[in-house]
Amino acid sequence: MPLSAAGLDMAKYLYVSPVGTSLLQNLARARRDLVERYSGKRFGEWYRLPLDDPMNAVPDGYVCQVVKGHEIYDTALELAIQKPKESSAELNGLLGIASLFNHSLRDVEVLLYHTRSCTSRLCSMVVADALKKLGFAAVQQVEVKGIRRPDDFEKGLAEILDKVVRIVASARRRGVRVYINATPGFKAETTFFVIASLLAGADAVLYIHDSFREPVILPTIPIAPRTEEVEKLMKVFGGGDVAPLHALYQEGLSEEELRRYRDMGLIEVREGAARIRTWVRKMLELLAEARG
Repeated sequence: MPLSAAGLDMAKYLYVSPVGTSLLQNLARARRDLVERYSGKRFGEWYRLPLDDPMNAVPDGYVCQVVKGHEIYDTALELAIQKPKESSAELNGLLGIASLFNHSLRDVEVLLYHTRSCTSRLCSMVVADALKKLGFAAVQQVEVKGIRRPDDFEKGLAEILDKVVRIVASARRRGVRVYINATPGFKAETTFFVIASLLAGADAVLYIHDSFREPVILPTIPIAPRTEEVEKLMKVFGGGDVAPLHALYQEGLSEEELRRYRDMGLIEVREGAARIRTWVRKMLELLAEARG
């Protein structure tokens, strides 16, 4: 669910983090008894289950049945509270941000976003419960559809813009400082999320590698989107999403320009036509909102 206006007004800081499955991997390493006890349910493999594995499919996959009161859930939460930095990339990164900038946890609201899979849901729920018990002011969770195949990637990016980056832009307009935990999650997706969040006004991006004890601030060289180029591209499309190549040439675009737009990932060219990718329009809308 989206962050409430009241929540953002109360918090001085917003930390945003993707959710991966490191908690399940670390739990399996720490509790071999659970791996053996739930060997029939393949517990030792959960952290690497594909999104389309029947065990991992929402809502009927077995992993989705692991909720509060289940032995695995309660043991995972206990580990997360007792050893937060060792158990979870999410907790490690978020606590590292607070420590580095000397933020009081009572002043921090956290936004977690996870994919539509049983394992990601499970980790998000446990991490959210742990964050509350550790003293963070509030925790919200957002679910985005899992990227199961390359064809889903564009839709997944558009959903991240809609459901997550839009909240970053809204928080910044309210004067809330925003910090991104780039440690967990699917790397290609996280990279896009980080760049989009910076464009939307995020204040800092931090990362903790397994071998690091403290977070490092990723350099955020001031960047600005080439919106003039993108707006020109959308103008020649005449407000639509698809146009024949010959029509675009007639509107003044050269083959070299179209090739550059394709290589930038802004358009898809297929069977004599070009299509603007869905996330491009959403990104422009977000940037317009961020500019006020």
